[in-house]
Order: sequence, then structure tokens, then C-alpha cells
Amino acid sequence: MFENIRADFLRFAALETRVVALPRLFIENCGFQSVLVYRFGRTLHLAPKFLGWTVALPFWALYGLAVAYIRLGYGIYISLDASIGAGFYVGHFGGIDIRRCSIGRRCSIGQQTRIGPSTEKGRGPVIGDNVWMGAHSCVLGEVNVGDGSTIGAGTTVSVDVASGSLVMGQPLRVIQQNYSNVHLM
Repeated sequence: MFENIRADFLRFAALETRVVALPRLFIENCGFQSVLVYRFGRTLHLAPKFLGWTVALPFWALYGLAVAYIRLGYGIYISLDASIGAGFYVGHFGGIDIRRCSIGRRCSIGQQTRIGPSTEKGRGPVIGDNVWMGAHSCVLGEVNVGDGSTIGAGTTVSVDVASGSLVMGQPLRVIQQNYSNVHLM
């Protein structure tokens, strides 16, 4: 857990130019706060069950309050059944819904982004490492998004996306293969 939080912190801190502002990440940055709450809940969710409810109950109550604060205050919901790699970056608040999916390391998402299954019983998407998803994008259903892909703003992904692709539009179009999104990260 702490290794993931460290990677998340470094990812958010890389965008901050002033060293004095780094402690403010914990207080003011809604994306970082939402990722911290997710990491805390995921640790509780995966913790050994031998701890018992008497030990775990106060932590679950704290997690529930934090989720309510993040969801109502910022409009961000990250479900515990989502598996998210280290260095996850939430760039903006509002309308973010992440459920039943697997997201790789060093991925970035914008506001109004939805990631999850297309049906209640279906499997969610598998998103590779270093994927950048623009604002108002949706990745729905049992799709795979390859490493280093870039999903443009307002794009709905319902088919597999090859590694290193730049995709945009409605319907989805591959704009460029072997696209490097390093400058976006």
C-alpha cells in the first residue's frame, strides 16, 4: 500500500512547481485525496480476515465517511473492486466513476470519465500502463486498452485499442499508431 501511495504522491508532486505547496496536496487536491481514500479502502478490503470485526470496524467507518466526503464533495467514486496500479493520477474533480476494472501503472484520467462494465454482470475493461484518458471519455465493457495508449476527450471505447494508439471520436477512430503520450504524462 505505501509503495503505491508513494508513487501516487510523486506523480501528483511532479506537476507542482513549488516545494512549499507539496503538503497542500493532502489538503486541497481532490484527485490525490480520492486516490488516498481508494488506497486505504483497498488495503482494508484485501486485509486478512483474522483481524476480526472489532479491530476493523472503526477503520471501515472512517473509510465510509471518507468515501461519502469524496463522492458528495468532489463527484469522484472509485470502487474497491477496481484494481489500480501505482502512480494513478486524477486530474480534475467531477463525474468520475470507476468500477470493476483493472488499470495499470501511471495512468491519468480527466473529469467526467467513466470506466467499468457495460452490464451489471459483465467484466470491466483492462487498461494497460501509461494510458492517458481525456475528459468525458468512457471505457466500457470487456475491452482491452494497450500500454501507452491515448484516449481523446469525449471518446467512448467499446472495442479493443492496440498499444501506443491515439484514438478519438464518436464512433471510435484510430488517429495514429505508435503515438507517444509521454508529453501528456
